[in-house]
Amino acid sequence: MESTKRISFTGSDIKILACIIMLIDHIAAVVILPMIRAGKVPEWVNGIAGLINSLTGAEVRGIKVFEIVYWIGRLIGRLAFPIFAFLLVEGFIHTKDFVKYQALLILFAILSEPVFALAFYNVSDIKLARSHNVFLTLLCGLVVMYCLKAVDEHKIFGGLGFLYGPALIFVGITAFSLFMRWEPGGFIKDTFFNGEDLPFWTFIKFALICGIIIMMLGFGLTKNLSNEVIAGTALKLIAIETGVMICELLKTDYGGGGVLVIVIFYLLRKRQKTKNMLTPMLLTVKNGFEVTTFLDIPILMRYNGKRGLKLKYVFYIFYPLHLIILHCIKNLCIME
Repeated sequence: MESTKRISFTGSDIKILACIIMLIDHIAAVVILPMIRAGKVPEWVNGIAGLINSLTGAEVRGIKVFEIVYWIGRLIGRLAFPIFAFLLVEGFIHTKDFVKYQALLILFAILSEPVFALAFYNVSDIKLARSHNVFLTLLCGLVVMYCLKAVDEHKIFGGLGFLYGPALIFVGITAFSLFMRWEPGGFIKDTFFNGEDLPFWTFIKFALICGIIIMMLGFGLTKNLSNEVIAGTALKLIAIETGVMICELLKTDYGGGGVLVIVIFYLLRKRQKTKNMLTPMLLTVKNGFEVTTFLDIPILMRYNGKRGLKLKYVFYIFYPLHLIILHCIKNLCIME
């Protein structure tokens, strides 16, 4: 009996797949959503609605079918970011030139920002955009990984153990802030808190309580560790928390949660099953809409560690290019 070969994916395979998934997501967000808001429904959507009506006897409007198409596209699109985060970690581990890698992300973050603002928010001034492009999130994740690696390679921080307590409090504040989004006038409750207003000082009190609890637990778990290990852990926590807070404050795509996904992929890079399970769990806890990211698990589990085709610059170019094209298609569809 012949044995069947297990399907596996190279880095280029999953990069192409992630680009296709991202394209589906952005067609929904950049093209379909504005058309729905403008009341523009394509004939093929009306045709589907008519077919449903003839088969079921219901009275389904084309706009409702179009909304379903939109949500399907967005749910599929959730799969893209964890794959790109995974590829970023692989790139960082294998890169021979960190400075060049970082420079590419900076360059395309700058180039993509006005395109992102135009495509998603229809504004030419990036200051008016309510969020910012994913390259900024990936860049923060890359810098955090560099800091974590630097701490591991320079184990001379024994005198910095005093930072552990403040670092743990910072963990609590950061963790609490992940479920908030900043708006003028105060923090707005998100995910767990029904979208109600939370005044700034109330946020500070809750965050500090959370931080103190985490600090107490942290000291309990590390009481038998050396000062050098404790200091190294403190510096790593500060690096991670700083990256998370920067992305939250800048409102980058996926924000601090995106940085944490990158960190998990990096720190647990030798524990394939664990990291592939934790990342969708984290994203889903932060936003239940991310539940489809669990479908990334079989894809990433089949990564064979090979580079595949040389597509190093494909994602960098594809990101701003497809947003420009989709923005033009959106305008054409709405003006019809």
